[in-house]
Amino acid sequence: MTHADREPRGSALVDAAAEAIERHVRLVPRSAVAAAGGPVRSARSEDLVRAVAEFAEDAAASRAAAAEASAAAVVARREEAARDEASLAVLRGVVELADSVDGVLPVLEGQAAAAVKALDRKLDRLLAAEGFRRVPGAGSPFDPRWHEAVETDAAAAEGIVVREVARGYVRGDLVLRAARVVVGGER
Repeated sequence: MTHADREPRGSALVDAAAEAIERHVRLVPRSAVAAAGGPVRSARSEDLVRAVAEFAEDAAASRAAAAEASAAAVVARREEAARDEASLAVLRGVVELADSVDGVLPVLEGQAAAAVKALDRKLDRLLAAEGFRRVPGAGSPFDPRWHEAVETDAAAAEGIVVREVARGYVRGDLVLRAARVVVGGER
C-alpha cells in the first residue's frame, strides 16, 4: 500500500475527519456531556468539519495547480528544445553554404572573388552573432572534440592540423560541426 493509498482525498478526508470527531465525542465522559447541557457535538465540532473540508478543497486545488504548472513547464522545455534544434539545423545549412563559397573561391578572380569573399565574411559574422566561433585550423593542435581527421600527413608534425578541408564551428561545448582536417603523423 502506497502513501497515496493511505492518504484520504477530497470528500474522503472530510468523512475521515467527521469519524475522528465522532470517536472523540464518544470518548467524552457522560458527566461532561450532561454538564455541557447536551451533546458535545456542537458548533465547535461542525466548524472543525467545515475547516477540514475547506483544507481538503484547498489542498486538492493546490495539487491541481502544481500539476498544471509542471505540465506547462515540460511543454515549454520541449518547445524550446524544438526551436533550438530547428535553429541549429538552419545554422548547419549556413555552414554548408560557407563550404560552397570556399569551394568556388579558388577559381574566381577580381571583383567576383572579392564579392564571394565578402559573402564568406558575412556568413562568418552570422554564425558569430549566434555565438559560434570557428574551430582553429592549420597550425593548431588536433583536438578530437573540435576536429575530425579525414586524412593524415606522415611528413608533417605529429598531432598538428596541417590543412583544413572544411570549417568547423563551436559555441562553448556545443559543436555545430567539427572541422574536417588533415593531421600530421601516421595513422
